[in-house]
Amino acid sequence: MPNGLRGLMLACMIAALMTSLTSIFNSSSTIFTIDIWQRFRTNAPQWELLIVGRVFTLILVGISILWIPIISFAQGGRLFDYIQAVQSFLAPPICAIYLLAILWKRVNEEGAFWGLICGLIIGLIRFIWEFSYAVPPCVLSHTDQRPEIVKFHFLYFAIVLFVLTCLITITISLLTRPIPNQCLHGLSIFDLDNPVKPTPIPTKPGCWHKADTSFEDKNTPPSVSIPSTDSPGRRFTIFYADPSNKDAKYYFKIMISWICGVEQPNDQGSQSTTVTSMPILAAENMFWKRICNYNGVLILAFCAFLWAFFTDYRINKMYKTS
Repeated sequence: MPNGLRGLMLACMIAALMTSLTSIFNSSSTIFTIDIWQRFRTNAPQWELLIVGRVFTLILVGISILWIPIISFAQGGRLFDYIQAVQSFLAPPICAIYLLAILWKRVNEEGAFWGLICGLIIGLIRFIWEFSYAVPPCVLSHTDQRPEIVKFHFLYFAIVLFVLTCLITITISLLTRPIPNQCLHGLSIFDLDNPVKPTPIPTKPGCWHKADTSFEDKNTPPSVSIPSTDSPGRRFTIFYADPSNKDAKYYFKIMISWICGVEQPNDQGSQSTTVTSMPILAAENMFWKRICNYNGVLILAFCAFLWAFFTDYRINKMYKTS
């Protein structure tokens, strides 16, 4: 490949990598701030959530830099193989839960939760086990002293982990209380055209907000959430305190707010606008729907063939027979 074209290809790969990393960092910081931090700090002001999100992003960047030696050590330094190995250990439980949720209404919260937890634990055990042993070079593969479970190819392990997660989720879902049918209208792939709006599932009291699927048996009225009287403008004013007292603490807060993107409130900061999103049902053309479905099946079959064809079972067999 010519030098100019090689540089262009490298620039495209780096640009794609940067966009992927930024999206991962932003989504991870949002998940931590909204789903974890706010469970312990229910009345956290907006400036605190912004600062927590930025700090968590910096922590992720530091962990990524410290992880570079592990990447160079794993899979013989082959980055693509390392990425696929990590996805094979961690992604199958998520894929299994997602597919079961959109294909089968009987899946409930307990089954999805414990299926995901068990799948992730099994994947993490294999992840730690995989990178605890050094992979020998191809010429020394006959001297490989690793356990047989580690020699089991990670692509085949992904299939086994997917099946185990499905079995755990299905078993626990069948042994626990199902979600009421009126809460599942239009939420599965076979019920997309249902015009009936699903009933929201209330949550149990506590910081974990677990789904209360037994609300049909209770004669208590539905809970009503009381909005907080602490407006965003007041929260930002508390952060900046008294602007007339411009001491070192005030300028330090100004610097932190500039770094984290926190803006000072204006006169319209206390005004809020409520936007209600309504579901929009888009009509599908059956011809193009079939074309997309057929192409999706062909792409999945082709990718499955490539994964099976380029696995290293033939190399291992050759060295075992030599």
